Amino acid sequence: MTTDATTNSFNGKSKGEPRVDTFSTVLGRNDHLRAGVFTYFPESDAWEWSDEMFEIHGYVRGEVVPSTELILAHVHPEDREFVSELVLRSLRSGEPFSDYRRLVDSNGVVRQVIATGCGLHDAHGRVARMQGILTELTSTVHLESDNLAREAVQRSVQHRAAIEQVKGAVMGRLRVGPDAAFALLSKASQRLNLKVNELAEGLVLSLQDPKDQTFEDLIREMRPPLEMLPAED
Repeated sequence: MTTDATTNSFNGKSKGEPRVDTFSTVLGRNDHLRAGVFTYFPESDAWEWSDEMFEIHGYVRGEVVPSTELILAHVHPEDREFVSELVLRSLRSGEPFSDYRRLVDSNGVVRQVIATGCGLHDAHGRVARMQGILTELTSTVHLESDNLAREAVQRSVQHRAAIEQVKGAVMGRLRVGPDAAFALLSKASQRLNLKVNELAEGLVLSLQDPKDQTFEDLIREMRPPLEMLPAED
């Protein structure tokens, strides 16, 4: 991490503050997955969204100003209470979070998404900013629905959601790409004699409980060699 001013990856503005790399550098491309990157600044209560974040919510850049209230307003009513508690707690403390949720875009379309992020603290221990990824799974759900019965689709989606959720958390913590993150999860599942989805579902519970150190312990064990890490600018 450097202390030089850096060009913001969303709007081209230069910020004279410590540089923090965004997750956009480790996102891979997938025909059926769309991912947006977000950054939150607690001091100014300001959000920055990538173009994909606006698209997932049914907007184009310039139509709306991102805010905590806007984000929660788009969460499906049945998921809103849980997401609201999780988001507000994470914004206050900066603790890592990862959750599956449904959101309703500006056109009324329900979208299945995974949200993953963590806070980055300044030298005084305060949350300087929070960064994360919002990955849309809607197309994956529709594709599987064409070929599987409803029960099988739900089971498959749940497995996929857990894997994508934990994979995103591994990407954020270890700064690796999606393929490397999945490879690390696969290796850990083999060592523990578990299916990848079984390991992922257990780690999701760990991520949701600040007192549970299972995910943190696994991260320390699976920390990859330097050659697997993305090159610094």
